[in-house]
Amino acid sequence: MKFIFLLLLLFNTNIVFGNDVSSLLGKIPIQAGGRIKPFDTFARESLRLIHGKSEYNNQASSVVVFTWLLAPSQWYDVELIEISRHDLKKNLNLAEKKYFSLNEITNSSRLSLIIGELQNKIDTNEKLDNYQKAVQRLDSQLILFNSILSGNMAFVPSEKGDWMPIAGSDEETLGAFSKIVEGFSKYLQDETYYQNLEDHVEYFISLVSLKTSSYPSNKIIQAEVHYNSFHPFRWSYIFYLLATIFFLLYFSVKSKKQFLLCAWSFLALGFLFNTYGFLLRIYLTGRPPVSNMYESVICVSWGSVFFAGIFEFFKRVNYFALASVLVGVVCLITADIAPVVLDPSLEPLQPVLRSNLWLIVHVMTITLAYSAFFLSFILSDIGLWFYLKKKKSQMMNIAGFTYRATQLGVVLLIAGTVLGGVWADYSWGRFWGWDPKETWALIAILGYIAVLHSRLVGWIRGFGFLVTNSFCFLLIIMAWYGVNYILGAGLHSYGFGGGGVGYVTAFVSVQLIYLSLALSYRYSNR
Repeated sequence: MKFIFLLLLLFNTNIVFGNDVSSLLGKIPIQAGGRIKPFDTFARESLRLIHGKSEYNNQASSVVVFTWLLAPSQWYDVELIEISRHDLKKNLNLAEKKYFSLNEITNSSRLSLIIGELQNKIDTNEKLDNYQKAVQRLDSQLILFNSILSGNMAFVPSEKGDWMPIAGSDEETLGAFSKIVEGFSKYLQDETYYQNLEDHVEYFISLVSLKTSSYPSNKIIQAEVHYNSFHPFRWSYIFYLLATIFFLLYFSVKSKKQFLLCAWSFLALGFLFNTYGFLLRIYLTGRPPVSNMYESVICVSWGSVFFAGIFEFFKRVNYFALASVLVGVVCLITADIAPVVLDPSLEPLQPVLRSNLWLIVHVMTITLAYSAFFLSFILSDIGLWFYLKKKKSQMMNIAGFTYRATQLGVVLLIAGTVLGGVWADYSWGRFWGWDPKETWALIAILGYIAVLHSRLVGWIRGFGFLVTNSFCFLLIIMAWYGVNYILGAGLHSYGFGGGGVGYVTAFVSVQLIYLSLALSYRYSNR
């Protein structure tokens, strides 16, 4: 009873168990989601899906999820499961709040009907709208939560190569895991039992590792636990944000060279952490990190700073650097605050993507093209800002810089699209099929080529080029986000997702207002 009482402290207490025990439990390997991962990763992903956050009551995810396994009956009435959509709550006859208990949801008389309607649409391959995607997420939440509460977590490899729950293992393994449970129970009551718990965890890992030759090395497991806790991309955008502030101070007070030194120092640190996070994901997955929307967003931030560094090496104007850190801030903060929309999980590749060569030559090339276009987009907005401030000479200079970044983006996008056609011929038996992803890539190419040629022949000059170039980035948003998250159709289904429409709509609306303001100012002055 004392153990159960201490478990209940997790629900209504300010006591926070140390990171040591969460890291200790977190390093136990588990098979889930098609790959072997640390329990720390599994717990974070599970809590993020079910609760919408990677923590609960300030407790680390591995501690919380471990209590689901040890005392499942205590969690059925805890308001933990996140439901955001009002219409879904209304259809389930639930109260207007954000979190619900498992019993509240499963006791709804309409739950089976709503899940059944969803299954019928899935069986008939109908496109799911946002409401149905929310129902699908709720179904996944309930399945996962029930599975964990039932103890169906694969901690032990079998002789056949697959993994199984503790309950299906031999007596020795079951006894070793029971020692972990006992040690964790004692630790909750007295933290001096940490060493005993550590010994039990180490013994369990050494015991089950003998059951298969493919058991992950401690080095890989510790690297993933470190990646989860260190948050390299969060550090990256913090330094990018500091760099942005000092670049703005430098442009405001030209004589303060120390601002420029600080700006470049923070940019370098941000890029270092950005690269470090990239390399960690490559090490953990064995592939280029460009296989989903989350990875493409962090790749765009990295590519923008990389290209800006090359341009600055030749131009030394600092505008490329300012634009690149702004891209980094926007991309990495978005990736960090919207884990439900941009899933940061390290997932196995879809079969069609299992080629590191094509991931590099096609997907990486397309993503780096987006980096160059995002860089040119921010430069366009900076140029328009100088125009509104009646600094035409600076606006014209930035228009020239924007032109170079756009040229780079067009070259990369054309190359990536052609290489994608070659891969499509290899995988699907045709070079071009007017798939939505292919079509919008072509539309973006034609849009940017029209803008570049209009400037080349003199139809548009500095201001006109900046406006049209900035507008063309909306085509990239459609090809990058819209096809995957709004249209959700075509053969590129591995990139599909849901959510974030409000954020993207707000971004596009603000940009259109900004362009309208610039155009209004120009024609009113004429």
